[in-house]
Amino acid sequence: MRVPILIAAALTTTACATMPAGYEDAQGESLGGFNRGIYSFNNAVDSAVLKPVATGYRDVAPAPVRTGVTNIFQNFDEPLNFVNALLQGKIKRAFRAVDRFAVNSTYGVLGTTDRAAELGLEAQPEDFGQTLAVWGLGSGPYVMLPLLGPSTVRDAVGTAVDIVTNPWTLFENRELGFGFQENFAEGAVELVNTRANLIDSVDPILENALDPYATMKSAYLQNRLQLINDGNVPMPSSEEGGGAFGDMETFEGFTFEEDGTVEERPDETDRPADDAEPDDSDSPPEDGAFAVPQDATGAADTPPEPPVPDGNSTEPQ
Repeated sequence: MRVPILIAAALTTTACATMPAGYEDAQGESLGGFNRGIYSFNNAVDSAVLKPVATGYRDVAPAPVRTGVTNIFQNFDEPLNFVNALLQGKIKRAFRAVDRFAVNSTYGVLGTTDRAAELGLEAQPEDFGQTLAVWGLGSGPYVMLPLLGPSTVRDAVGTAVDIVTNPWTLFENRELGFGFQENFAEGAVELVNTRANLIDSVDPILENALDPYATMKSAYLQNRLQLINDGNVPMPSSEEGGGAFGDMETFEGFTFEEDGTVEERPDETDRPADDAEPDDSDSPPEDGAFAVPQDATGAADTPPEPPVPDGNSTEPQ
């Protein structure tokens, strides 16, 4: 089961000249009042229950353990990645999912370590929402889902289909005898682990945002755009006015990776601004006259007098 909670990971300037599959609809706020109400509800549940539990889990589970749990759930998603990649006609990505699942389930010790990534087989997540987008279905309005967080009408349908048709979940239910309690426990562990991973990376950004709701919306739509285009989002030209995301809040200093991780870029504050005015202190005056150099006291420098030859000089006078 995939848990797209509190997705605010596209922390980079991402723009596109042509918005695919009707994302223009998602930028509007036709459901703004409803969405902000659900956002407030989600925040209340998160503050009262989820974040305290995730904080306690993080305190008792060291980072390597949490990474191992994350890798396990990522490995569980590979069969679903395979199905959706096939539905989108991405044959190489489909068999990448097969290779990753085989490598990580064996050499990766039941998926606890991402050995496939070490071999150059990075994760390439695919879901049914992306499949619907590739098929040309518009996103519909942006919608905030109770407990699950940001989505669109199309992605919400995709999430529901993924939950019901996930091959790994079907395997657990049919072959391992999982029932409601086991599925609920597995989903709860994934939820808490995902929330714990967001405490240091995402929470500070939302806490410092002027409008956390708008920040999360912008990040989610940019994230989805990256995923649908397999990370190859065309940048707009200057004549296009910033593209479809030109009026959205963007985040400098971070990079969103395709597997969902957030990486901080090196500090570039020392780099001179592109629009900085050039220093004209060494340029000649516009009237063509050359400025007389001055010393530190502000007095004009005078050229030194030529030496007076003495009588013993052999140089010609």
